[in-house]
Amino acid sequence: MDDVTELEYLSDLFRFRLQTLCTKLIAKNAELKSQGMSAYDINMMATSDLIQDLAQAYAERRTIDCCVDFLAGVQPAHDNKVMGAVFRVFALGCVKRDLSFYINEKAIKPQAGANLLIAQNSLIKTMATNVDDLLKLLAVPDEVLYAPPAQDYVGYFSRPNFGEVVAAKL
Repeated sequence: MDDVTELEYLSDLFRFRLQTLCTKLIAKNAELKSQGMSAYDINMMATSDLIQDLAQAYAERRTIDCCVDFLAGVQPAHDNKVMGAVFRVFALGCVKRDLSFYINEKAIKPQAGANLLIAQNSLIKTMATNVDDLLKLLAVPDEVLYAPPAQDYVGYFSRPNFGEVVAAKL
């Protein structure tokens, strides 16, 4: 498959990564235990990176599942499309980060991996053209839009503000 950008397919990829990492962890734990390594050394030294990858894979899979559930309740169709784009940008970013894993495990073809950036940029443009709809859908209060960080993000964070919002128009 050359198009892996649909939310359902991305969800399947996250599930695949989770299951694969879990299987690898179980196998590695059994192998190291048979070599006489202590449980502490196995978990803290030999498999800690794998455990962290597994934890992140679990969190990402749960996140995308919650996104799919959320989308089921979003109406009208235009709002559903805009939020779907947001969730797909997140998911594509995760897949791009772990692209070598997916290609090595033959979960996606290299050509599909090459198309991820193009698809993500297209979705970002969709989000940008619908930013006002997105703000309404997320119920962002108008007064937040006029806070100093929203007006000049780079300028505001170029100096220490110690967590204080100064000169906000409330």
